[in-house]
Amino acid sequence: MKKKYLLFILASLFAITQGAWAAETPQVIWCESNTTLYFINSETLYEAGDTYDGQTVTNVYSGEDVTASPTYDDPAFTMDLWEVCTRVVFDKSFASVRPTSCCAWFGGFSYLTTIEGLEYLNTSEVTSMNDMFHGCNKLTSLDLSNFNTAKVTQMIAMFNGCRALETIYVSDGWTVENVTESRLMFDDCFSLVGGQGTAWTRDVSTIDKTYAHIDGGESNPGYLTQLFNIALNENFDDNSATISEYNGKPCKVTLARAIVPGSYNTLCLPFDVDNVLLKEKFGEDVELAELSGTHMENETLYFDFAPADAITAGVPYLIYVSDAVESPITFNAVTVKEGTQPVTTSLADFIPVFDVTTLDNGNENILFLGANNTLYYPSTTSGAMKGFRAYFEVKGAAQGAKAMVMMDNSLTGVKTILNENLQNEQVFDLQGRMVTRPAKGLYIMNGKKVIIK
Repeated sequence: MKKKYLLFILASLFAITQGAWAAETPQVIWCESNTTLYFINSETLYEAGDTYDGQTVTNVYSGEDVTASPTYDDPAFTMDLWEVCTRVVFDKSFASVRPTSCCAWFGGFSYLTTIEGLEYLNTSEVTSMNDMFHGCNKLTSLDLSNFNTAKVTQMIAMFNGCRALETIYVSDGWTVENVTESRLMFDDCFSLVGGQGTAWTRDVSTIDKTYAHIDGGESNPGYLTQLFNIALNENFDDNSATISEYNGKPCKVTLARAIVPGSYNTLCLPFDVDNVLLKEKFGEDVELAELSGTHMENETLYFDFAPADAITAGVPYLIYVSDAVESPITFNAVTVKEGTQPVTTSLADFIPVFDVTTLDNGNENILFLGANNTLYYPSTTSGAMKGFRAYFEVKGAAQGAKAMVMMDNSLTGVKTILNENLQNEQVFDLQGRMVTRPAKGLYIMNGKKVIIK
């Protein structure tokens, strides 16, 4: 009896385990409204008419089309969408899927301009990449730095007809050691140039896997570009050294930088970020602004900011996000650039930093944006500012003035100057009485007179 009961428990556990395993299903979702194809792995089984990513689902594909598309036949979504799809998105959830073939996945997608999240495509079990990007003649770059091609044996016409493709990024996981078939792999890739300047040529010996490696220049020409992996952190004091080491090189940057939602943040990055990437990393409703000038009015210093739609390397910005941004943030295939570019005006400068920086403690001409949309003076106890931020240095007639921030000619919530020392020190009025909530005026702290504005 006990044996039968034990077998029953084991059988039940196996069924539960199998059920849990089957709870997530790889799916390819087509939304005609935004001409986007989504690759996901979800417990929700979507159907036509459902809503995904704010869009109405037109069609859903699953089964072998997602995990093991036939070696020489197009998967169903390719057959249906090759003339209409403009964007492909791999969701983070898809990283747990292990397809065995990517054959012809995007073959003939002649209107495809963007592929997002390729880092979430795990190719460790893939054996065929035949025709994978065949005919994607609007793509200008491909980031395959996450690809593991150790088991791939077929790359026939993989990039054939990618006429606008200029750069293919790869890293250590890329190999063609086991590839046995690769004819026409780079045929008609007129614009392709390797990382050391090797330009595409129409020659039988250069359009198969022979040149499918990182470009080594004249001594070892190839069509691929190495993508370097670097980690930057707001708490490091040597980010600038790392940036200098990889200056001018294409990198996959993992950036540990906290962005506070519902509040303005200062931000400076060592690489350019266009509007598409800006929204992808910080959210569709992200607000970005650059300092356009300063002015004085009624003894108040105003920082005038204007909306911006892209980030230029080394330039400081204000950024506002509504929802939390997961840190670290990964930026794929960006060109790292050393050096910062302070924004100077007649009354104040906006100074960016990449490293943890000790500010001039107690200097009331220095302001940094802290908690609660508040401008602070650096304190004597905590004058270090984290990296990838910026601070203001007030000068001339504006020294000692209270300050406010304006955005596109309208006041923002950033308007109060507080001395950060007040958070940690006892404050007394001129009569020697301790004050817990000091208002504007003259006070004594650490034996010194302090003006609170």
